[in-house]
Amino acid sequence: SFLSSLIQARRLRQRFPKATIIFLHIWLPFQLHHKPSNRNIKAIVENSLDKSKKPAAAYNYSVLLDIVNQTKHYEWEFRDSVSSHLAIQQAAYEVKGYIYDLHRPKSTLQAMLEYGPFFQWDMIHYSEAGHAMIAEEIRKLLARVDAQPSNETRPWKDKDRCMSWFETGEIPRGVEGDGVVMNQFTKHKYGLELQGRSARLGIRNTLNRTLNVYLSYMATGPHKDYPTAEVTIVTNDGENNDSDHHGNMVNDNVQSVIINPLEPTGAYPVHIVQSQLIGQIDVNSLSASIWIRPLQEDRPQPFRVVGIIMTPPYDEHSDYLESEDQTLPSGWSRGEKVVLPHEILEEATTSQNNIHFTDP
Repeated sequence: SFLSSLIQARRLRQRFPKATIIFLHIWLPFQLHHKPSNRNIKAIVENSLDKSKKPAAAYNYSVLLDIVNQTKHYEWEFRDSVSSHLAIQQAAYEVKGYIYDLHRPKSTLQAMLEYGPFFQWDMIHYSEAGHAMIAEEIRKLLARVDAQPSNETRPWKDKDRCMSWFETGEIPRGVEGDGVVMNQFTKHKYGLELQGRSARLGIRNTLNRTLNVYLSYMATGPHKDYPTAEVTIVTNDGENNDSDHHGNMVNDNVQSVIINPLEPTGAYPVHIVQSQLIGQIDVNSLSASIWIRPLQEDRPQPFRVVGIIMTPPYDEHSDYLESEDQTLPSGWSRGEKVVLPHEILEEATTSQNNIHFTDP
């Protein structure tokens, strides 16, 4: 997500103040979408393979090219991720990093002819040739900017508290729940599922400082299986915090967000964990209550929580030094500051930029 990419980059820069940080802005073949069949290229190829064979053995590059050659260029579109692009631009800008952009294809045939061999049969992971190509591009950058090794590290400034029951089904100490039940919804995967119109999770501030609080939950795409929910965090600072019989908070010490558990992936189905900032618990608050209220009743799955993350707010101070007037190799760039109103940022993280191919 936009926020998680920023947080990870900031923490790495704080830990490694003089390191060269590199971001890869890549694309994957499953982002190539065939409009008439409403399927991506991965799904089309898999449908044509012999199901009796193992996928790795069944994949044949010539099969993929045959399928592409049987279609028209204008039947395809490239589904890019707006949120990914914005997150990488902002993160690289803030930590003074470098971005490598894998060239976006102008046609599906061109994409497969030029880049198909760089991916494994699943069209998600790089092949040995793909890893070698990326490694060579990184070597070119390091040589051009005269990057120097640095062993300088700083201690992690603050501690985090990450609580997850996704793989264990065990609620960690310091978390309590009302109106939820632990369920193994698939093999070795567990979540706290809402059982009624609202539910409450209780957490404790054991780090004795102000913390950002993130809720981790399950999301699907392109079909939405989980309901949108209103999530409210209420810090307990000695006052009487309570809710009415509808689950609505009745004091002013609250922070609320809307969570839409949908991952816009085009036609490629995913079932993944997402995390979203829901508010802060300040240094004077020993505990907090997280209230969750589903806003939809027509989804096949209940809202499903798999973890809670508490991490200190970011300190923007950095004394990282960079050389001036750098001329970068082809395909490389520096980050740019992203200034977006809240409503545009929200739209950017839930939409896509579809590029329609034209005849060459």
